[in-house]
This record gives sequence, structure tokens and C-alpha cells, in this order.
Amino acid sequence: MNFQERASLLYRIVEGKLNYKLCGKQYIVYSPDVKLLFDAQTYYEQLIDEYAFDDFIPIDVCKRILIYNGICRDTDEEVLETLNKQVEECKIDIYKSFFSTKQCQQYRTELRSIEDRITIIEEAQHSLDYLTVEGICKFIQQQYIVARSLYNLDGTLVFDNFNDINFSLLQLIYSDLQNYMITISQLREIARTDPWIPCWRVSKVDAFGKSGVYLSSDQRYLIMYSQMYDNAYEHPDTPCQDIINDDDALDGWFISERRKREDDRKDSQAQNMLNIHPNATEVFIPAQSVEDVERINSMNSIQSRIVKVQRQQVIQKLGTVDSDLRFPDKQLEARQQAYETQKGLMK
Repeated sequence: MNFQERASLLYRIVEGKLNYKLCGKQYIVYSPDVKLLFDAQTYYEQLIDEYAFDDFIPIDVCKRILIYNGICRDTDEEVLETLNKQVEECKIDIYKSFFSTKQCQQYRTELRSIEDRITIIEEAQHSLDYLTVEGICKFIQQQYIVARSLYNLDGTLVFDNFNDINFSLLQLIYSDLQNYMITISQLREIARTDPWIPCWRVSKVDAFGKSGVYLSSDQRYLIMYSQMYDNAYEHPDTPCQDIINDDDALDGWFISERRKREDDRKDSQAQNMLNIHPNATEVFIPAQSVEDVERINSMNSIQSRIVKVQRQQVIQKLGTVDSDLRFPDKQLEARQQAYETQKGLMK
């Protein structure tokens, strides 16, 4: 975006309203305030009660129908978890190969492909929501918010009686307004550029002059991303500006830093365990469940995990191990000790 495009979106966020034109007529769409969101939630709950005994399909039945017809799989949640982990790995790869244009582009193409797969699976999972009471009530709730946010230029509501609304027209407006939504990418660009930067520097979280619960969703996101960029700039190892300007690469940097902190914390936890047994180089902790096993394993550093794999391979090959020196890490340790001893004798 150029400066004027960013300024237009920023002032729209600050004002909390959109100048909207449909079929040659001008309207104003206001960002829903807390009262409207409260009313919409109350209306949703009333609809749930009202339709409770109507002929809707339960969510779990919809899921079984989708699986039976091959639209979804019962392993989709596990697949999504794997794909989201792959997204993180791709972003890290983009960050690490940022100055290798060809390789970086390959990782970026792979990332977009994974994101598309996630979208396809999630859309399939929700493709029958309109047959459930929760889905239809959520849809009506969203229409209610749009109807109560749309005003004529003279300040009067376009739809003053929700029960008498032309829902075909309202659905047309609802669908068209999706094209005017401010994207996450646009919010991030606004957060790190002018004309927002001077406003943020002098006012920070008070930029909109009201507490967080009264901010619009765009205002909250803009503050959140502004804080995120502050964290990047204030970090001792701040990435270069080109990486900060690249959403994928910066996400990769944040993920890398988060993993470093997690590894440091695990190392600290492991060291505390060793301090309890000062003469021990290893501590064995009994696990009561699969969750305990995962938690304990996560305390190991990457090097420790490699050692575990190597030892397991030796045990699988030999069946039983009569000495620690059968393990590669212990053999390396013995050689290092012998070398240090020999070096000391030669002095």
C-alpha cells in the first residue's frame, strides 16, 4: 500500500466507521460497540432456545455425514495439527534463508500450499454448519450485527425493524461487506509504517482514548501488532528492517526466538533436577501417563534427544548392554577424557 491507502484505512480504524456505497446510494457502517455485541449475543442465545426442538441436524451427525461421504476424514484434526507445525517450520526456513532469494521463494511457495490445504480442510469441516441450530443461529446473529451497524447519512438506521427486514437484501449487503474487511496483512503494514507510527509513539495503548474492552476488533489488532513490532525493535538481536517488513520472515524469527526461550527454560528445569542430585549426569523421572512421558521428554535438549535415539538403536541391535561404553556418547566421553589426560602428561 502507498501512504494514502494506509492513511485511508488508518482513519477508518480510528473513526470506527466505513463510508459504504451500494447501488449508487451512500451509507455508513459503524464498527459494532460493546452494547451491540451484547445485544447480538443475547439474541443468539434466545434463538438457540427458540429453535432447540426444531428439525436441525446435530453437529456430531453432520461430522459423520461428511466422513461417510468422503468430504472429511476422522483424522482431520491430527492432519491440521501436523500442517500447523509445518507452517511454523516453513516460516522459520523463510527467515533463515531470507537472503537466498530462490530458496526463500521455494519455502514461501510451500507455505502458501500448506495454508491452502488448511483452508480446504477447515471449510470442509464447516460445510454443513447451515444445517445445525448453532450454525443457523450464528448466521442470523451476524446478520443482526450488520443490520444494526448500517446507517443512512442522516444518522438513521437503514433497517429499523429487524423482524421485518428483507433478508435477501441484507444477505447481499453482508456478503458485499466482506470485500471491505481490513486484512491481517494490511493491519501489520499499518502498524509498522507512517502515518500510524508517530501516533503510536506518543500515545501507545491510549491511542484511541478508551479502554481495551471498548475498542473495535481492528483497533485491538492494531495495538497488538504495534506492540509486537515494538518487541522486535527492542530485542537485543533485532532482525533487519527487510525481515521486519516481511510477515512470513518475521513470524519465523519470532518462532525461533520462542523456541530458544523454551529450550532455555527446559535446560533450567533439567539443571534444577540435577542440582537435587549433584553427582548425577542423568536423572530418570517415572511417568504415570502418556502426557507425563511427553512432558518429561520435552525437558531434554536437542543433543539429549539425539543421545537417547543413539542409545535406543544400540539396545535394539544388541538386545542387552553390559557396559555404558557400548553407547556412542559414552565412547566419545571416554576418548575426550583420555585425550585430556594425555595432554596433561605431556605438559
